[in-house]
Amino acid sequence: MSANITGIAVIAGLASALDTFLPQAYGAGKYKLVGLIFQRCAALIFVIMFFVCLSWWLFAETVLLKLLPDPESAHMAAMYLKVCTFGIPGYILFETGKRFLQAQSIFDASTYILFVCAPINAITNYTFVWYLDFGFIGAPIAVAFTYTLMALGLFLFTITTKHETNPMKCWNGFNPKKAFSNWGELIKLSIPNLVMIMSEFLSFEILTLLSSYLGTNTLAAQSVIATMGSLTYQIPYGVSIAASTRIANFLGAQLPKAAKVSAQMVFVITLFVAVFNSSVLYFGRYQIAGSFTNDSRIVEIVAHTMPIVALMQVFDALNATSAGCLRGQGLQKIGGIVNLFSYYLVGIPIGFYLAFYFPDAEHAWGLVGLWTGVTIALLIVGAVQCYYVTTADYDKLVHDAIRRSEAQQNH
Repeated sequence: MSANITGIAVIAGLASALDTFLPQAYGAGKYKLVGLIFQRCAALIFVIMFFVCLSWWLFAETVLLKLLPDPESAHMAAMYLKVCTFGIPGYILFETGKRFLQAQSIFDASTYILFVCAPINAITNYTFVWYLDFGFIGAPIAVAFTYTLMALGLFLFTITTKHETNPMKCWNGFNPKKAFSNWGELIKLSIPNLVMIMSEFLSFEILTLLSSYLGTNTLAAQSVIATMGSLTYQIPYGVSIAASTRIANFLGAQLPKAAKVSAQMVFVITLFVAVFNSSVLYFGRYQIAGSFTNDSRIVEIVAHTMPIVALMQVFDALNATSAGCLRGQGLQKIGGIVNLFSYYLVGIPIGFYLAFYFPDAEHAWGLVGLWTGVTIALLIVGAVQCYYVTTADYDKLVHDAIRRSEAQQNH
Protein backbone atom coordinates (compact mmCIF):
# COMPACT_ATOMS: atom_id res chain seq x y z
CA MET A 1 0.00 0.00 0.00
CA SER A 2 2.88 2.37 0.78
CA ALA A 3 4.43 1.67 -2.63
CA ASN A 4 1.12 2.26 -4.39
CA ILE A 5 0.21 5.49 -2.61
CA THR A 6 3.61 7.20 -2.64
CA GLY A 7 4.92 5.70 -5.89
CA ILE A 8 2.63 4.04 -8.40
CA ALA A 9 -0.32 6.44 -7.92
CA VAL A 10 2.05 9.43 -8.13
CA ILE A 11 3.54 8.21 -11.43
CA ALA A 12 0.12 7.45 -12.93
CA GLY A 13 -1.26 10.81 -11.81
CA LEU A 14 1.62 12.83 -13.23
CA ALA A 15 1.69 10.83 -16.48
CA SER A 16 -2.03 11.53 -17.01
CA ALA A 17 -1.13 15.08 -18.07
CA LEU A 18 -0.01 13.48 -21.33
CA ASP A 19 -3.65 12.52 -22.02
CA THR A 20 -4.15 16.21 -22.77
CA PHE A 21 -0.86 17.31 -24.30
CA LEU A 22 0.04 14.44 -26.63
CA PRO A 23 -3.28 13.88 -28.47
CA GLN A 24 -3.73 17.64 -28.90
CA ALA A 25 -0.26 18.00 -30.40
CA TYR A 26 -0.81 14.93 -32.59
CA GLY A 27 -4.20 16.22 -33.75
CA ALA A 28 -2.53 19.49 -34.74
CA GLY A 29 -0.07 17.55 -36.89
CA LYS A 30 2.92 18.55 -34.72
CA TYR A 31 4.38 15.05 -34.62
CA LYS A 32 7.89 15.86 -33.35
CA LEU A 33 6.33 17.88 -30.52
CA VAL A 34 4.60 14.68 -29.34
CA GLY A 35 8.00 13.06 -28.77
CA LEU A 36 9.39 16.16 -27.06
CA ILE A 37 6.47 16.48 -24.61
CA PHE A 38 6.76 12.74 -23.84
CA GLN A 39 10.43 13.31 -22.97
CA ARG A 40 9.61 16.31 -20.79
CA CYS A 41 6.95 14.48 -18.80
CA ALA A 42 9.16 11.41 -18.32
CA ALA A 43 12.04 13.63 -17.18
CA LEU A 44 9.77 15.49 -14.73
CA ILE A 45 8.52 12.24 -13.19
CA PHE A 46 12.07 10.84 -12.99
CA VAL A 47 13.17 13.89 -10.98
CA ILE A 48 10.21 13.70 -8.60
CA MET A 49 10.52 9.93 -8.12
CA PHE A 50 14.25 10.23 -7.45
CA PHE A 51 13.41 12.06 -4.24
CA VAL A 52 10.56 9.66 -3.43
CA CYS A 53 12.85 6.64 -3.85
CA LEU A 54 15.57 8.35 -1.84
CA SER A 55 13.07 8.87 0.98
CA TRP A 56 12.15 5.17 0.79
CA TRP A 57 15.78 4.24 1.39
CA LEU A 58 16.48 6.84 4.10
CA PHE A 59 13.24 7.26 6.03
CA ALA A 60 10.73 4.49 5.19
CA GLU A 61 11.60 2.19 8.08
CA THR A 62 11.68 5.03 10.62
CA VAL A 63 8.24 6.25 9.56
CA LEU A 64 6.71 2.77 9.33
CA LEU A 65 8.01 1.85 12.80
CA LYS A 66 5.97 4.76 14.18
CA LEU A 67 2.84 3.72 12.25
CA LEU A 68 2.87 -0.07 12.66
CA PRO A 69 2.61 -1.93 15.97
CA ASP A 70 4.77 -4.83 14.70
CA PRO A 71 8.46 -3.89 14.14
CA GLU A 72 9.01 -6.90 11.87
CA SER A 73 6.19 -5.79 9.56
CA ALA A 74 7.67 -2.29 9.40
CA HIS A 75 11.12 -3.70 8.56
CA MET A 76 9.74 -5.97 5.83
CA ALA A 77 7.62 -3.18 4.33
CA ALA A 78 10.68 -0.92 4.20
CA MET A 79 12.66 -3.68 2.50
CA TYR A 80 9.85 -4.06 -0.04
CA LEU A 81 10.00 -0.33 -0.85
CA LYS A 82 13.79 -0.38 -1.25
CA VAL A 83 13.71 -3.26 -3.72
CA CYS A 84 10.79 -1.68 -5.63
CA THR A 85 12.94 1.36 -6.40
CA PHE A 86 14.79 -0.70 -9.01
CA GLY A 87 11.55 -1.14 -10.95
CA ILE A 88 10.42 2.49 -10.77
CA PRO A 89 12.29 3.64 -13.94
CA GLY A 90 10.57 0.89 -15.91
CA TYR A 91 7.15 1.82 -14.59
CA ILE A 92 7.70 5.51 -15.43
CA LEU A 93 8.68 4.67 -19.01
CA PHE A 94 5.74 2.27 -19.39
CA GLU A 95 3.13 4.77 -18.13
CA THR A 96 4.47 7.62 -20.27
CA GLY A 97 5.29 5.37 -23.23
CA LYS A 98 1.83 3.86 -23.49
CA ARG A 99 0.36 7.38 -23.62
CA PHE A 100 2.86 8.28 -26.34
CA LEU A 101 1.35 5.44 -28.41
CA GLN A 102 -2.28 6.02 -27.37
CA ALA A 103 -2.05 9.63 -28.60
CA GLN A 104 -1.43 8.13 -32.04
CA SER A 105 -4.47 5.81 -31.68
CA ILE A 106 -2.26 2.78 -30.99
CA PHE A 107 -4.20 1.33 -28.06
CA ASP A 108 -3.32 -2.35 -28.36
CA ALA A 109 0.41 -2.14 -27.56
CA SER A 110 0.09 -1.94 -23.77
CA THR A 111 -2.56 -4.70 -23.87
CA TYR A 112 -0.16 -7.06 -25.64
CA ILE A 113 2.63 -6.20 -23.21
CA LEU A 114 0.47 -6.79 -20.12
CA PHE A 115 -0.94 -9.99 -21.63
CA VAL A 116 2.63 -11.34 -21.70
CA CYS A 117 3.96 -9.72 -18.52
CA ALA A 118 1.08 -10.62 -16.18
CA PRO A 119 1.71 -14.38 -16.29
CA ILE A 120 5.46 -13.78 -16.23
CA ASN A 121 4.94 -11.78 -13.02
CA ALA A 122 3.06 -14.71 -11.46
CA ILE A 123 5.77 -17.16 -12.54
CA THR A 124 8.65 -15.01 -11.28
CA ASN A 125 6.85 -14.44 -7.97
CA TYR A 126 6.57 -18.19 -7.43
CA THR A 127 10.12 -18.80 -8.66
CA PHE A 128 11.80 -16.16 -6.49
CA VAL A 129 9.71 -16.66 -3.34
CA TRP A 130 9.41 -20.46 -3.27
CA TYR A 131 11.57 -22.22 -5.85
CA LEU A 132 14.75 -20.16 -5.28
CA ASP A 133 13.73 -19.76 -1.63
CA PHE A 134 14.25 -15.98 -1.51
CA GLY A 135 11.24 -15.74 0.79
CA PHE A 136 9.38 -12.46 1.22
CA ILE A 137 11.97 -10.36 -0.60
CA GLY A 138 11.35 -12.39 -3.76
CA ALA A 139 7.98 -10.64 -4.23
CA PRO A 140 9.32 -7.08 -4.74
CA ILE A 141 12.15 -8.48 -6.88
CA ALA A 142 9.49 -10.00 -9.15
CA VAL A 143 7.60 -6.68 -9.22
CA ALA A 144 10.73 -4.68 -10.14
CA PHE A 145 11.62 -7.25 -12.82
CA THR A 146 8.10 -7.10 -14.30
CA TYR A 147 8.03 -3.28 -14.43
CA THR A 148 11.37 -3.27 -16.25
CA LEU A 149 10.14 -5.96 -18.64
CA MET A 150 6.96 -3.93 -19.38
CA ALA A 151 9.04 -0.89 -20.38
CA LEU A 152 11.38 -2.99 -22.50
CA GLY A 153 8.45 -4.68 -24.24
CA LEU A 154 6.82 -1.34 -25.05
CA PHE A 155 10.12 -0.01 -26.40
CA LEU A 156 10.59 -3.05 -28.67
CA PHE A 157 6.99 -2.76 -29.91
CA THR A 158 7.49 0.92 -30.73
CA ILE A 159 10.65 0.48 -32.79
CA THR A 160 9.62 -2.74 -34.57
CA THR A 161 5.87 -2.41 -35.13
CA LYS A 162 4.45 -2.58 -38.64
CA HIS A 163 1.37 -0.65 -37.50
CA GLU A 164 -0.13 1.59 -40.20
CA THR A 165 0.52 4.50 -37.85
CA ASN A 166 4.30 4.61 -37.59
CA PRO A 167 4.97 5.81 -34.03
CA MET A 168 8.59 6.66 -34.79
CA LYS A 169 7.49 9.63 -36.90
CA CYS A 170 6.83 11.36 -33.56
CA TRP A 171 10.38 10.80 -32.35
CA ASN A 172 13.24 13.19 -33.05
CA GLY A 173 15.92 11.80 -30.75
CA PHE A 174 16.55 12.46 -27.06
CA ASN A 175 17.34 16.11 -26.26
CA PRO A 176 18.37 16.45 -22.58
CA LYS A 177 18.42 20.27 -22.66
CA LYS A 178 14.81 20.49 -23.90
CA ALA A 179 13.60 17.49 -21.88
CA PHE A 180 14.64 19.09 -18.58
CA SER A 181 13.10 22.49 -19.31
CA ASN A 182 9.70 24.18 -19.80
CA TRP A 183 7.82 22.05 -17.26
CA GLY A 184 5.39 24.80 -16.20
CA GLU A 185 2.36 23.77 -18.30
CA LEU A 186 2.97 20.10 -17.55
CA ILE A 187 2.99 20.74 -13.81
CA LYS A 188 -0.21 22.81 -14.06
CA LEU A 189 -2.09 19.82 -15.48
CA SER A 190 -0.17 17.11 -13.62
CA ILE A 191 -1.10 18.29 -10.12
CA PRO A 192 -4.91 18.18 -10.64
CA ASN A 193 -4.51 14.73 -12.23
CA LEU A 194 -2.48 13.61 -9.24
CA VAL A 195 -5.12 14.95 -6.85
CA MET A 196 -7.90 13.14 -8.75
CA ILE A 197 -6.16 9.76 -8.66
CA MET A 198 -4.75 10.04 -5.13
CA SER A 199 -8.02 11.23 -3.58
CA GLU A 200 -9.99 8.36 -5.09
CA PHE A 201 -7.29 5.79 -4.35
CA LEU A 202 -6.92 6.86 -0.73
CA SER A 203 -10.67 6.99 -0.15
CA PHE A 204 -11.04 3.29 -0.96
CA GLU A 205 -8.05 2.46 1.24
CA ILE A 206 -9.78 4.35 4.06
CA LEU A 207 -12.94 2.35 3.32
CA THR A 208 -11.05 -0.90 3.83
CA LEU A 209 -9.44 0.43 7.01
CA LEU A 210 -12.81 1.45 8.44
CA SER A 211 -14.38 -1.90 7.51
CA SER A 212 -11.72 -3.66 9.60
CA TYR A 213 -13.34 -2.14 12.71
CA LEU A 214 -16.61 -3.88 11.79
CA GLY A 215 -15.15 -7.36 12.28
CA THR A 216 -13.26 -10.05 10.39
CA ASN A 217 -16.24 -11.25 8.34
CA THR A 218 -17.09 -7.70 7.26
CA LEU A 219 -13.46 -7.09 6.28
CA ALA A 220 -13.52 -10.29 4.20
CA ALA A 221 -16.76 -9.13 2.54
CA GLN A 222 -15.17 -5.75 1.86
CA SER A 223 -12.28 -7.50 0.13
CA VAL A 224 -14.72 -9.32 -2.19
CA ILE A 225 -16.70 -6.16 -2.99
CA ALA A 226 -13.59 -4.01 -3.51
CA THR A 227 -12.16 -6.60 -5.90
CA MET A 228 -15.36 -6.67 -7.96
CA GLY A 229 -15.62 -2.86 -7.89
CA SER A 230 -12.07 -2.56 -9.17
CA LEU A 231 -12.78 -5.13 -11.90
CA THR A 232 -15.97 -3.45 -13.16
CA TYR A 233 -14.25 -0.03 -13.10
CA GLN A 234 -11.83 -1.19 -15.80
CA ILE A 235 -14.61 -1.11 -18.45
CA PRO A 236 -15.56 2.59 -18.12
CA TYR A 237 -11.87 3.40 -17.56
CA GLY A 238 -11.11 1.89 -20.98
CA VAL A 239 -13.82 4.13 -22.46
CA SER A 240 -12.27 7.13 -20.68
CA ILE A 241 -8.87 6.51 -22.32
CA ALA A 242 -10.45 6.43 -25.77
CA ALA A 243 -12.50 9.53 -24.90
CA SER A 244 -9.54 11.62 -23.72
CA THR A 245 -7.51 10.72 -26.81
CA ARG A 246 -10.33 11.33 -29.28
CA ILE A 247 -11.47 14.65 -27.80
CA ALA A 248 -7.90 15.94 -27.48
CA ASN A 249 -7.13 14.88 -31.09
CA PHE A 250 -10.10 16.88 -32.37
CA LEU A 251 -9.25 19.93 -30.27
CA GLY A 252 -5.67 19.85 -31.54
CA ALA A 253 -6.96 19.57 -35.11
CA GLN A 254 -9.19 22.64 -34.42
CA LEU A 255 -12.44 20.70 -34.82
CA PRO A 256 -14.53 21.86 -31.83
CA LYS A 257 -17.84 20.42 -33.11
CA ALA A 258 -16.32 16.97 -33.59
CA ALA A 259 -14.84 17.15 -30.08
CA LYS A 260 -18.24 18.06 -28.63
CA VAL A 261 -20.02 15.23 -30.46
CA SER A 262 -17.37 12.78 -29.22
CA ALA A 263 -17.97 13.91 -25.63
CA GLN A 264 -21.72 13.47 -26.04
CA MET A 265 -21.30 9.99 -27.49
CA VAL A 266 -19.12 9.02 -24.53
CA PHE A 267 -22.10 9.44 -22.20
CA VAL A 268 -24.30 7.27 -24.44
CA ILE A 269 -21.68 4.50 -24.20
CA THR A 270 -21.42 5.12 -20.46
CA LEU A 271 -25.13 4.38 -20.04
CA PHE A 272 -24.74 0.92 -21.57
CA VAL A 273 -21.59 0.20 -19.53
CA ALA A 274 -23.29 1.30 -16.29
CA VAL A 275 -26.37 -0.85 -16.91
CA PHE A 276 -24.19 -3.86 -17.71
CA ASN A 277 -22.01 -3.48 -14.60
CA SER A 278 -24.98 -2.83 -12.32
CA SER A 279 -26.89 -5.85 -13.65
CA VAL A 280 -23.95 -8.22 -13.22
CA LEU A 281 -23.33 -7.17 -9.61
CA TYR A 282 -26.99 -7.06 -8.57
CA PHE A 283 -28.33 -10.24 -10.17
CA GLY A 284 -25.13 -12.23 -9.64
CA ARG A 285 -24.41 -11.12 -6.08
CA TYR A 286 -24.81 -14.56 -4.49
CA GLN A 287 -22.84 -16.32 -7.23
CA ILE A 288 -20.06 -13.72 -7.01
CA ALA A 289 -19.81 -14.04 -3.22
CA GLY A 290 -19.87 -17.84 -3.46
CA SER A 291 -16.98 -17.84 -5.94
CA PHE A 292 -14.79 -16.15 -3.32
CA THR A 293 -15.79 -18.03 -0.16
CA ASN A 294 -17.90 -20.87 1.26
CA ASP A 295 -18.52 -19.01 4.52
CA SER A 296 -22.27 -18.31 4.59
CA ARG A 297 -21.82 -15.32 6.91
CA ILE A 298 -19.49 -13.56 4.48
CA VAL A 299 -21.71 -14.46 1.52
CA GLU A 300 -24.70 -12.89 3.30
CA ILE A 301 -22.81 -9.65 4.04
CA VAL A 302 -21.65 -9.39 0.42
CA ALA A 303 -25.18 -10.09 -0.91
CA HIS A 304 -26.67 -7.55 1.52
CA THR A 305 -24.18 -4.83 0.48
CA MET A 306 -24.07 -5.51 -3.26
CA PRO A 307 -27.32 -3.67 -4.22
CA ILE A 308 -25.87 -0.30 -3.14
CA VAL A 309 -22.59 -1.20 -4.92
CA ALA A 310 -24.61 -2.05 -8.05
CA LEU A 311 -26.29 1.37 -7.88
CA MET A 312 -22.87 2.96 -7.40
CA GLN A 313 -21.77 1.54 -10.78
CA VAL A 314 -23.89 4.14 -12.57
CA PHE A 315 -22.06 7.02 -10.91
CA ASP A 316 -18.66 5.30 -10.96
CA ALA A 317 -18.93 4.79 -14.72
CA LEU A 318 -19.96 8.42 -15.16
CA ASN A 319 -17.04 9.50 -12.96
CA ALA A 320 -14.51 7.49 -15.00
CA THR A 321 -15.69 8.57 -18.46
CA SER A 322 -16.30 12.23 -17.58
CA ALA A 323 -12.80 12.36 -16.06
CA GLY A 324 -11.44 11.09 -19.38
CA CYS A 325 -13.33 13.85 -21.20
CA LEU A 326 -11.92 16.46 -18.81
CA ARG A 327 -8.39 15.19 -19.44
CA GLY A 328 -8.96 15.48 -23.19
CA GLN A 329 -10.29 19.01 -22.72
CA GLY A 330 -7.45 20.04 -20.39
CA LEU A 331 -9.90 20.75 -17.53
CA GLN A 332 -8.41 18.39 -14.93
CA LYS A 333 -8.50 21.12 -12.30
CA ILE A 334 -12.28 20.70 -12.03
CA GLY A 335 -11.90 16.97 -11.38
CA GLY A 336 -9.25 17.51 -8.71
CA ILE A 337 -11.37 19.97 -6.75
CA VAL A 338 -14.63 18.02 -6.94
CA ASN A 339 -12.91 14.74 -5.98
CA LEU A 340 -11.38 16.24 -2.84
CA PHE A 341 -14.67 17.87 -1.82
CA SER A 342 -16.91 14.88 -2.57
CA TYR A 343 -14.84 12.17 -0.92
CA TYR A 344 -13.37 13.88 2.13
CA LEU A 345 -16.01 16.48 3.06
CA VAL A 346 -19.10 14.49 2.06
CA GLY A 347 -18.72 10.78 1.20
CA ILE A 348 -16.34 9.45 3.85
CA PRO A 349 -17.88 11.42 6.79
CA ILE A 350 -21.41 10.32 5.81
CA GLY A 351 -20.26 6.74 5.29
CA PHE A 352 -18.55 6.70 8.69
CA TYR A 353 -21.68 8.01 10.42
CA LEU A 354 -24.01 5.55 8.67
CA ALA A 355 -21.66 2.62 9.29
CA PHE A 356 -21.13 3.15 13.01
CA TYR A 357 -23.84 5.44 14.43
CA PHE A 358 -27.04 5.40 12.30
CA PRO A 359 -29.73 4.95 13.52
CA ASP A 360 -27.72 4.07 16.66
CA ALA A 361 -24.45 2.35 17.50
CA GLU A 362 -26.14 -1.01 18.07
CA HIS A 363 -28.12 -1.08 14.80
CA ALA A 364 -25.79 0.87 12.52
CA TRP A 365 -25.71 0.13 8.77
CA GLY A 366 -22.17 -1.30 8.81
CA LEU A 367 -20.63 -2.02 5.40
CA VAL A 368 -23.77 -0.82 3.60
CA GLY A 369 -23.27 2.55 5.29
CA LEU A 370 -19.65 2.84 4.16
CA TRP A 371 -20.57 2.13 0.52
CA THR A 372 -23.56 4.46 0.71
CA GLY A 373 -21.17 7.29 1.59
CA VAL A 374 -18.93 6.47 -1.38
CA THR A 375 -22.00 6.26 -3.66
CA ILE A 376 -23.07 9.76 -2.61
CA ALA A 377 -19.54 11.04 -3.27
CA LEU A 378 -19.49 9.49 -6.75
CA LEU A 379 -22.95 10.90 -7.50
CA ILE A 380 -21.59 14.40 -6.84
CA VAL A 381 -18.36 13.79 -8.78
CA GLY A 382 -20.15 12.31 -11.79
CA ALA A 383 -22.82 15.04 -11.90
CA VAL A 384 -20.37 17.95 -11.60
CA GLN A 385 -17.85 16.55 -14.09
CA CYS A 386 -20.63 15.69 -16.55
CA TYR A 387 -21.97 19.25 -16.30
CA TYR A 388 -18.60 20.83 -17.07
CA VAL A 389 -17.90 18.43 -19.96
CA THR A 390 -21.25 19.09 -21.67
CA THR A 391 -21.33 22.87 -21.10
CA ALA A 392 -17.70 23.60 -21.98
CA ASP A 393 -16.90 26.24 -24.59
CA TYR A 394 -15.23 24.06 -27.21
CA ASP A 395 -14.07 27.01 -29.29
CA LYS A 396 -12.16 28.27 -26.25
CA LEU A 397 -10.79 24.77 -25.66
CA VAL A 398 -9.38 24.80 -29.20
CA HIS A 399 -7.59 28.11 -28.46
CA ASP A 400 -6.24 26.60 -25.22
CA ALA A 401 -4.94 23.58 -27.13
CA ILE A 402 -3.18 25.84 -29.66
CA ARG A 403 -1.67 27.90 -26.83
CA ARG A 404 -0.33 24.76 -25.07
CA SER A 405 1.26 23.42 -28.23
CA GLU A 406 2.85 26.76 -29.07
CA ALA A 407 4.15 27.16 -25.51
CA GLN A 408 5.83 23.74 -25.71
CA GLN A 409 7.17 24.32 -29.21
CA ASN A 410 8.64 27.76 -28.54
CA HIS A 411 10.99 26.57 -25.79
